[in-house]
Amino acid sequence: MRKIFCAVVLVLALFGAAWGQDIVVSGDIGFSVYGNGTPPDGDNSDPLWPFDYASGNSVTVKSGGKVTGEVFGGYAYSDDMVAATAAAEDNIVTVEIGGDVTVDITGGHAYGDGTADAEAMNNKVKITGGKVQGGMGGNAYSTGSSGNAIASGNEVTITGGLFDADIRGGVAHSTDGNATATDNIMTISGSPEFDPTSLWLTGGNAWSGGGTATSSGNKLALKTKIEVQAVEHFQLMDFYLPAGLKSGDAMLTVAAAWPVDLVSVDIKITGMGAQVGENLSVGESVILISKITGKPASPDISGPVEMPGGTWTFSTDGGVLTATLEEYSELYAAKIALAELIGEAEAEVAKAEAEGKNAAAIALMKTEIAKAKTALESETATVLSVKTATEDLQTALNAFRKAIKSDGGGCNAGLIYGLALLALPFVLKRKG
Repeated sequence: MRKIFCAVVLVLALFGAAWGQDIVVSGDIGFSVYGNGTPPDGDNSDPLWPFDYASGNSVTVKSGGKVTGEVFGGYAYSDDMVAATAAAEDNIVTVEIGGDVTVDITGGHAYGDGTADAEAMNNKVKITGGKVQGGMGGNAYSTGSSGNAIASGNEVTITGGLFDADIRGGVAHSTDGNATATDNIMTISGSPEFDPTSLWLTGGNAWSGGGTATSSGNKLALKTKIEVQAVEHFQLMDFYLPAGLKSGDAMLTVAAAWPVDLVSVDIKITGMGAQVGENLSVGESVILISKITGKPASPDISGPVEMPGGTWTFSTDGGVLTATLEEYSELYAAKIALAELIGEAEAEVAKAEAEGKNAAAIALMKTEIAKAKTALESETATVLSVKTATEDLQTALNAFRKAIKSDGGGCNAGLIYGLALLALPFVLKRKG
């Protein structure tokens, strides 16, 4: 058994497989950082680097961390003398609020030389804040005489941060072989800031100098309003319309003169948020993409289209993709009802506070309102969960009204209200 173990260690040392290493950056680093580089800071100057297979590595740039250079979750290199394929798989780069990377970040980079193929698959980039120049989920780069390049299943998730340069889901580049970029996903939500004078969003970019280039199944999931210079190589565009979106607002504003070509793109409105106050009403329209050419591959926009967010009609007039809400979905109608009830409850709580009513009852009611808002704002909400939250809030509001009305000594009213809320789960259970 010991001989087998030693043989495995020798093979790993000779062929350079590396996986499962975590690099954390919390201070200033003056060089590029590699998830499979030398710990503790991922330096690539050690002779153990590079590797032909890099998997399961990660780099996290925390608040106060700054990298003056590039960041790679995993970096794989091979030529035909080392292995047939350079593969970077399942590597992760995370940039947190307060982190700073001065050059690009890449989840997984695979570089094939000679006749070696390059594969960058299932790598992830997650950016919650900080400053980032640009980057990509996976990059497969083959420069040899016949090597193929595949970038597939890579993900870029952005919820915040400042960005200056291009962001790509996956890139496949082959000098003479085939290049394939497929099923890469970019998800954008929250409040990121993109430079509209320089930043492109790319789903799956495939380029070949002598073979076939294929880009397919690459998706943009957009859940917030953004403005960028241009958008390309997405075959799927999913829009989740956030709460607070008003009639005439644009989800995706394209600043450059290059319109988004929709001929091979499937468009979908996957859902809608709702808030206390103004919401999108039937008959109102939003701009999904500000500059387009052609019509979407799907759906057929010649008539009304039923989607999870409701029933919509679409228009491409004037080179703009516009969606008009014709009918609420059952879920969105339930969200609107809950939002209106939350507004009503908040108004009554504010009135009770102004009149100096029972503080205990007010505090308990605020807790119930917070629960209802959590249900309202959930992107995974269902009709049942929203209706249940509405029933719970209505029951709590009824108890609150009784407590405030009978508020003579304060303590007894608060006790009555609290007992009513404690009994609520049992009442609902009996109803079910």
